[in-house]
Amino acid sequence: MLFTHTLTVPANTVQKEPLEEDVGLTHGVITLVEVEFPPGCAGLVRAYVRRSLHQVWPTNPEGRFRTDGRAIRWSDYYEVFDEPFALVVGAWSEDDSYSHDIIFRFEVTPKDIAERGKVMAGVIGKLRQVIGV
Repeated sequence: MLFTHTLTVPANTVQKEPLEEDVGLTHGVITLVEVEFPPGCAGLVRAYVRRSLHQVWPTNPEGRFRTDGRAIRWSDYYEVFDEPFALVVGAWSEDDSYSHDIIFRFEVTPKDIAERGKVMAGVIGKLRQVIGV
């Protein structure tokens, strides 16, 4: 299942009081994450994802995503088996003139399917080592 959430970050949203919103998910494994920044952000909008009080992405607690006109996308294996089945997306903006819509996307896969994918990725990695690719 693919979950998407748009966070509209107003101009002059300060780091000490970032805009945060809950994103409801479902039981499963987050296998794909994407954070999209529209053109015009110019690196002035900084975004992150938390679960409860723990920052999940970027992994380093002081890290934040920022770019301009691009999506940051990666595969992951993050279990969401306990309630609440939700994440918190947050951001602030140093832009003093415009608000920006940051789009967060989360693919949640049932555990048994995610486990098979994890095993297959390992097998493919081993095959690549054996054949030298």
